[in-house]
Amino acid sequence: MDSKLINILFMSLAFLTIFFAFQTTASLQKKILRTEHQKQHSFENSAFTSLGIYYFVFAGTCWFVPPLVAVVGPRWSLVIGTITYLLFIVHFYHPFEWLLYSLNITLGVGSAIIYITQGNYIARNSDNSTVTRNSGIFLSFQQASYMISAILFYFKYANMDMIEDVDRYIIMSVLTFICLIGLVMLFFLRLPESNQAIDKEEHNSCSAVFLTIRDNIMLLLERDMILLVVLFVYTGLVQAFYNGVYGPAMAFTQSLEMQPDELSFTGYILKGCGGFLGSLFFAILGDMTIRWGRDVFMYLAGVFHLVTFIIIYLNIPNESSFGENQATSVIDPPNYYLAILCSFFYGLGAAFYTVHIYSMLAGAFVSESTAGFGIYKFFQVNIGGLTSVRINSNNLSLNIVSWLCAG
Repeated sequence: MDSKLINILFMSLAFLTIFFAFQTTASLQKKILRTEHQKQHSFENSAFTSLGIYYFVFAGTCWFVPPLVAVVGPRWSLVIGTITYLLFIVHFYHPFEWLLYSLNITLGVGSAIIYITQGNYIARNSDNSTVTRNSGIFLSFQQASYMISAILFYFKYANMDMIEDVDRYIIMSVLTFICLIGLVMLFFLRLPESNQAIDKEEHNSCSAVFLTIRDNIMLLLERDMILLVVLFVYTGLVQAFYNGVYGPAMAFTQSLEMQPDELSFTGYILKGCGGFLGSLFFAILGDMTIRWGRDVFMYLAGVFHLVTFIIIYLNIPNESSFGENQATSVIDPPNYYLAILCSFFYGLGAAFYTVHIYSMLAGAFVSESTAGFGIYKFFQVNIGGLTSVRINSNNLSLNIVSWLCAG
């Protein structure tokens, strides 16, 4: 087997464990903080505040990751980023409000390092004929971790309002151990053979932090990158729509006749299935993009999302944006199967977009891959964070945001 393919598989397996542990912790966070609020009378609105801190730091850090990767290399960059995930998980043994906010700062920094360095590592281990396949492999493992996490939460914790101390200690011990396995694996991550294009990037990046930021800005002003920025903004917008509007709206629609947590995490499971299958498609049949071109699959992703937003508009009452209700929609009563089918199509379309964003940045911008992924995450996280804050502070309606995404 090709050594570069082994590298991609090894990194993917490491982050399967890391993302599973982190995503499960993030899913449990609200229930843990609700329990602590009952005992300490603290953590009021802390989930929303910590999320805002995370987005702000994540977006800002994206401009400073390329020099770090150039100086310490992708292996140690990924190790540094993963340590912040591990600390975030461990602190839920005995959560404190001040520590939660502090760790969300480090978590934002760590997430920026991880996501940007992953793209750089894919670029190092790919060429034009394998970049789509390698992107699909990595993203299919990532989506599998989210899907497994949602399944665990659904069967174990969906109907629990609070998590008692004994249960918390057990699950946090398990998640800490799983994350630690992934961290140890990263210490053995192999670097590929020297790549002249990547070496050029390292040489320029090592010269000075400010020169690197200047180079990033120059890359941002290139015509091809400006066109991609539109796509980056869109992915941030729809991500915020699903997590901030559609997921809660499904839970608030009492006509669907399911417990809110069960409904939400059924949707997350189906979203993960769609993302996994979409990524796996390109992992197995990545050479199809060479024969047919990327445009075909980008248009197909757009069709998936357009159909999704239309069905959401017809199936979910607009009143569900604002709280629990018995309202009806165009489809009367709202259909449960259509609701979760939208989650699947959203995940499928998002996977098509993400695989091709990764393959374009790791292929067309191979000599500037770290800067390219930094720009991508900067716009995606900025738009996602600002949209999430706007949604939560102004109670934007489901119809408004769904038509905005469809447009």
